[in-house]
Formats: sequence, structure tokens, C-alpha cells
Amino acid sequence: MIKITNIDLNSVNLFLKEAKLSGQVSRFRTRLIKKIDAKVYEIGEEERSIIVSNGAEVKENGQIAGNGSKETFEKISKELTELRQERSIFEEDTEGQFSKLYAELCNYSELIAGEAADGYDKLMDSFEEGGYNEPHT
Repeated sequence: MIKITNIDLNSVNLFLKEAKLSGQVSRFRTRLIKKIDAKVYEIGEEERSIIVSNGAEVKENGQIAGNGSKETFEKISKELTELRQERSIFEEDTEGQFSKLYAELCNYSELIAGEAADGYDKLMDSFEEGGYNEPHT
């Protein structure tokens, strides 16, 4: 199991989608991407629900709008921040999936920059916190 802070899911996903991997490790990566995609969608729905339940709406440009008070917008902001700071949990589909992916990514030699580099760092931290940097038998 690994835990990734919700606000970091997009950068982790960006890295995983750009990573040049092959064979079994690529399959393990694809399975994790699918789970992250589903979680990102779920979080987006939760964000919309928070906004709408507080009497506001999301404009096409992504801005939050409504006739609410300053307190209402502060409440929305607080709830969205709390949601984004929560950690999502991801389980392995196959035994050894995360330890093999971690091992491959430790030796990853492609150049990584920007948000993808941040995603790589966050993902590796998640693997290490989950104990996947230890040899498994």
C-alpha cells in the first residue's frame, strides 16, 4: 500500500504517464495510473460537491462564483484545502507490483524536469514510506 497526498496526484500521474518503462514494470505502472485517474476524478466530484453545497458554482474557466458571503468562500476554501491535504491510499493489484516499480524507478536514467520531477519525488517518497524500499521475499 502507498499513500499519496491528493494535491500531489496530478504531478505523480504526469510523471508516470511520461516515464519510459517497458515490460512488466510498464504494466504495473499502467495499473497504478488507472487507479490515480479514478481517484483524481473522484476528488474533482468531491470538490464540485463542496462548492455547490455551499451555494456557489464553478465557472467554465474554473473560477468559483456565487452570491455567497466572504465567510462562505472562506468555508469553501478551507474544505477544499482539507480535501487536497488528505492522502489517498493505493493497494497493489499484484504481489510485488510496488516493490518492482520502485526498484525500476530507483535506476531510472531518463531526464525528468518540472512538475514531472516533482511527481517522481512524491511517488518515491510514497514508496519509501510504504516500505517498498526494503527487499521483499
